[in-house]
Amino acid sequence: MRLVLYTPPKPLKRARHTVRGSFATAYYTTKDKAEMDTLRYAIINALTTKDRLLIAEHMENAQNGLKIALKLMFTFSMPKSYSKKKKNRLRGNAHTIKPDVDNLIKNVLDRGSGILWVDDKFIYSIEAVKVWGDIDKIEIEIDYERSE
Repeated sequence: MRLVLYTPPKPLKRARHTVRGSFATAYYTTKDKAEMDTLRYAIINALTTKDRLLIAEHMENAQNGLKIALKLMFTFSMPKSYSKKKKNRLRGNAHTIKPDVDNLIKNVLDRGSGILWVDDKFIYSIEAVKVWGDIDKIEIEIDYERSE
C-alpha cells in the first residue's frame, strides 16, 4: 500500500516536563499537539475505502504474526530564495540539514499507530530518505506480511 501525504515533514517534538507538587509530569503544548494532529489527519484523509479494508484485515490478524516493512520518503520544498540553477541541482538529491531523519520517522510511527498499524512494535524494517523537491510531502509505502 502506498500513501502520499501533502504535508510538510515535521519531526517529533520532545515532551516538556514540569514538577507539580512532588510529581514530575510530561506534556505537549497546544501548538505541538496541533502539529501532531495535522499529520494524523493527513494520514486519515489519504486513505481510500479499499485501503481501510486492507488495514482492518491486517489489524485483525495482528496476533497471528503480522510483520510490517516501511519505506518512507520525506520531501522538503526548496526555499524561494534559491536560484533556478541551485534548485535544479538540488531537486531529488539528499536533504542533509535539519530535521534529523530519526525524529521524522518517529513522528510517522507514532501518528500511524492505530490507523495504519495496531502498534509500531510490528514494524521490523524501515527504509527512510530525505530529499529536496518542489513541494513538501511524505510518501509512505507499507508492506504487510504474515509469518507462518
